[in-house]
Amino acid sequence: MKYVIKCDDDSFVRIDLIVKDLDAFAPSMNAPELNKFVTFKEHLPTYKGLYWGYFNGHAEVFLTGKWQEKGWFLCDNYLPYALGGGYVISRRIVDYIAQNMDFLSFYNAEDVSMGVWTASLNAINRVHDVRFDTEWKSRGCKDNMLIRHKQTTSDMFQMYKSLAQSNGQKLCNTEELHRKTYFYNWNVLPSSCCKRN
Repeated sequence: MKYVIKCDDDSFVRIDLIVKDLDAFAPSMNAPELNKFVTFKEHLPTYKGLYWGYFNGHAEVFLTGKWQEKGWFLCDNYLPYALGGGYVISRRIVDYIAQNMDFLSFYNAEDVSMGVWTASLNAINRVHDVRFDTEWKSRGCKDNMLIRHKQTTSDMFQMYKSLAQSNGQKLCNTEELHRKTYFYNWNVLPSSCCKRN
């Protein structure tokens, strides 16, 4: 095992395309084919791990409700993390977490926990990719999306049917976006990271 895809049960995942990109570009994810989709923190000659998804760096801490974080004390906002509708981590990150789990703090939201656990790790390639539609509400449908979160069983069946009928080329009946995306700016503080286009 080189990589793990973590996703929710209401996420439609294009495993075929994720594996294709991992085989071709990981862990650097630096290729002309990806430039219109991704931003990453830094270019290094080698990486010790990959953390790939749709990142948020300015999310406010939940103080009430289902996702309330009673034990959160690190700062006013959550640390940057890939949203939990779906993301990819490399085996070295999995191994690090498994070996250190007795020392790690756990939070109500597993995606927030992953962001905290990996925040201090050196030489990890953190890659923000707009093809991950993993926010609390779907942004819509584009044929190039790798993960679509907040999908019903009917939605998933329709996407599967569309892919089958188009030989894997067409995910959506109609491509449309209901919400704008953002490219994570790794060169500013997290509070300014995520301006929607």
